[in-house]
Amino acid sequence: MGTCKFCGQKSGLFSNSHKECEIKHNEGLKELGTVVNAYSANAIHINEFSTKIKQLKREKYITDAEVASYSLPMLNSFADSIKRPIQPSLLKRINDFRAAVDVKWNELNQNGIIDTIAQKLLRGYMVDYFTDKSTLQQACDNAHTVTSTLPVTADEEKNAYWYVLSKAATNFLKDDAITNTERQKVEAYINRLSLPMNNVPSVYAKSDIDKLSQAITICGIQNGQLPQFNFTAPIMLSKGEQVLWEYRNVSFYQEKTERYYSGRSGGFTFTICKGVKYRTGQFKGHPIEQSRMVLVERGILYVTNKNLIFYSQTKGAKIPFDKIIGIAPYSDGIEILKDGNSKRMTFAGFDCWFILNLISQLNNTI
Repeated sequence: MGTCKFCGQKSGLFSNSHKECEIKHNEGLKELGTVVNAYSANAIHINEFSTKIKQLKREKYITDAEVASYSLPMLNSFADSIKRPIQPSLLKRINDFRAAVDVKWNELNQNGIIDTIAQKLLRGYMVDYFTDKSTLQQACDNAHTVTSTLPVTADEEKNAYWYVLSKAATNFLKDDAITNTERQKVEAYINRLSLPMNNVPSVYAKSDIDKLSQAITICGIQNGQLPQFNFTAPIMLSKGEQVLWEYRNVSFYQEKTERYYSGRSGGFTFTICKGVKYRTGQFKGHPIEQSRMVLVERGILYVTNKNLIFYSQTKGAKIPFDKIIGIAPYSDGIEILKDGNSKRMTFAGFDCWFILNLISQLNNTI
C-alpha cells in the first residue's frame, strides 16, 4: 500500500499520491506565484502575505523548498534594486519577508542570492564612508545591522571590506598621489576593521591596495610620521627601526666571479716507459675573469625605515640605506651595490617603485 506524498495518508497500491491532493498542490503553486509577485509589487501588506503563505503550506501542501524556489525571482529583483544611498527599509523588508515565509536562510539562499544581498549592503555602507556620505562609526553600525540580520560569515564580511578598499585605492590613485585627508581616511578604515595589510587576500595581491598602502607610507614619511600598519617579522630590529613593507617569495641573487686561463702551450711529448709520458715546453696564456649572477635563496625582503633585510631559513642579508652607493631598477626587482662590497646583489619578484621612492624620501629627511 502506497502513501500520499502530499497528505501522508494511504494512497492505494502502486500510487504515491491522491489525485485530489495533487490537484490542490498544483493550484497552490499557482497561488504561491501570484502572492509572491503581489508582495514584490507592494500590492499586499506583509501580514496578509504571511497569512496566505501559512494557508498554502497547510491546505495546499506547499513545501519550504517550493516557497524558496518561487521567491528567487523576487529576491533577485530585490538585489538588483539595491542602490546607494542604502535605505534602512531595504534590510527590514527582506527580513520581514523571511519571517513571513518562515523558511530558513540557507534554503532561501539559492544560487547565493542572500550572500549577494548582504555583500551589496555591506559594500554600499562602506562606500558611503569613503564618499563622505557617512562617518566611519555610522558605516560600521550599519554594517553590524546587516551582519546581525543576514547570515554573513566572518570571511564574507571581510571580503566586502577588502572590495571597498580596493575600489577606494583605485580612485585615490588616479592622479598617482594621495592627500593627507585620503591617507587619514584609509588608515582609520584599515585599523577600525582590522584589515592586515601584510596579509592581503590572494585575489588582491599586487593590486592597487598594495600601491595605496605604499603611497600612504611615503606620504606619512614626508610629514615626519611612520605608518601604523603592523608587520610581524622574525628579524631583529634596532632601536627606532620599524618594518614598513614586506615582499614575499623574493629571489636573492649575488654576483659570483669565476677565473680561468686562456692561451696556448708549446714543446713536445716523449715516452719515459710504458704508460708514462713526459711533456716539455711552456704555457703562454692569460687569466680571464667572468662574473654572473647566482641564485642564493628565496625568502622575504623586509623594507624598514633604516635597512633592506632579506630573510630565509638558511640565508640572511642586511643592507643599510646609508651604505647603498648604486641602484639599478628593473621591471621585476632591483640591483644594489653596497659600500664595502664589490659584489652586486639583485632581489627579484616585485615592483621596486616603493623602495626607490622610500630611499629618496628618507635621504631628503636625513
